[in-house]
Amino acid sequence: MIEVKVITNNNISEEAIIDICKIKSVFGEYSFDSQRQWIIDNIKPDDIHFLIYDNNKLIAYANLIEESLFMDEKEINILGLGNVCVDEKGKEKGYLLMSKINNYLIENNRVGLLFCKSMLVPFYDRNNWKSIKPDYSENICWMSFNAKGIDMKNISYRRKLF
Repeated sequence: MIEVKVITNNNISEEAIIDICKIKSVFGEYSFDSQRQWIIDNIKPDDIHFLIYDNNKLIAYANLIEESLFMDEKEINILGLGNVCVDEKGKEKGYLLMSKINNYLIENNRVGLLFCKSMLVPFYDRNNWKSIKPDYSENICWMSFNAKGIDMKNISYRRKLF
């Protein structure tokens, strides 16, 4: 049975943190301990963990962080999408995760922003995210979702990538 959990960082259990670190370690080159430390150092109390379980096993994870962008010196609050990962690639789990995240952004009337490697753009394109700064750098593309009425090509962001 599929279960979606949306949990703020200040309400996350240690068991869920362990599950997150395990799933992030599957395809990454970082150890469990470094994944745990990254969460401690980078996820703020009100940031959101987005978890999908199948029969109590974590199969997909991402986090949404509160951030702001600037356009013509006007601040725009967004949710930054990071750490999109699944326990197995090629099983449509990434599409399920993105569908749930997209629904969350729409239901909460929030703009989503992500940074990704250019090779991942087709995946996010298929999930209705729009390239907004495809030429930002040789390796990093900016993409947005649910940015109705905002000219995202004119935004600026000067903080660390998430």
